[in-house]
Amino acid sequence: MLEDKKGLSLFQMIVVVYCMGFGMYSLWRGAYWVFFADKASTESPLYMSMHQIISLFWWGMPFLIAGVLLMIAGLMVPYYKTNNYFLYLFTIGHIISMVFYYIFTLAGFHNAINILTPGQNLTWAVISGVMAFIGGVSLWNQKTTKK
Repeated sequence: MLEDKKGLSLFQMIVVVYCMGFGMYSLWRGAYWVFFADKASTESPLYMSMHQIISLFWWGMPFLIAGVLLMIAGLMVPYYKTNNYFLYLFTIGHIISMVFYYIFTLAGFHNAINILTPGQNLTWAVISGVMAFIGGVSLWNQKTTKK
């Protein structure tokens, strides 16, 4: 079933599920902050301190955008051989995620309830950085081999 020549390969299915899952995770975080910034700002000391710097609405926008880009990238997996949309969306979405999960990590070290939140966010920042690097290298390789 998974190795059938029609449809997606096993690895393509894994990439689709990963992109959709991580995209949805980031989208939920961003959407919550965008649509419920005032409510969220009172839920924890971390959110309160972030909201004092700049509204959680603006913290949420990059997460929301990254989530949407990654989910669209997941939909572009079947076409990765015929165009670069997948790689561009994948790389840009992970660059945005990497930067903002890292900033979120730094804010969390002093204001989180425990070490779990900054640890999880640092993990997402590292995963996003590695994925952005892989996507960027793939784009670079495609660019240099087409000449």
